[in-house]
Amino acid sequence: MLHAHLLAVDNIMTATELATAGGYDSYVSANSQYGALGRKLAEELEWNPPKSSGVPTWTFALATGADGDNHVDPDTVEYAQWRWKLRTEVVEALQD
Repeated sequence: MLHAHLLAVDNIMTATELATAGGYDSYVSANSQYGALGRKLAEELEWNPPKSSGVPTWTFALATGADGDNHVDPDTVEYAQWRWKLRTEVVEALQD
C-alpha cells in the first residue's frame, strides 16, 4: 500500500484505492493495517495524531487529508472515499 501510495499521482489515494493496492476486499482492513504502521511511526517519533470522536487517527502519521482536512469526522465523511495524501517527509524517506 505504501509503495502504491508513493507512486500515485500527487501521492494521493482514496481509502478504497489503498485497500485494492494492498489486496484487501475492504478499506476497513486496509485502514487497520495502515493505521498500525502509522502508530508505530508516531510512537517512535513521540507524536500524537489528531483524534476523531476521542480516538487517535494513526494514519495521520503517514498521510494527511488530501482535501485540506486535518481530522476525520465520521459524521461528514464517507470513509471509503477519504483521500489520503502521503506526507512529504514520508515520500522523501521512501525515495531515499
